[in-house]
Amino acid sequence: MTAQLTAPGLIARSLPIALGIGISWLGITLIRNESRLVNRKSELEEMLKARSRKKRRKLLTNN
Repeated sequence: MTAQLTAPGLIARSLPIALGIGISWLGITLIRNESRLVNRKSELEEMLKARSRKKRRKLLTNN
């Protein structure tokens, strides 16, 4: 059988591909943001462990 490239056939083949690409893009974005959040959390915890109040304020406000 030969595949005919009609509009319904093209849509039927391209829709799952587009959906899969969209889902994988969303997953990659979520994983990337999660790693950034983990890094930021550890930075903030280190800043809060500072003993000096002045030093802590300086670290948290980035001044």
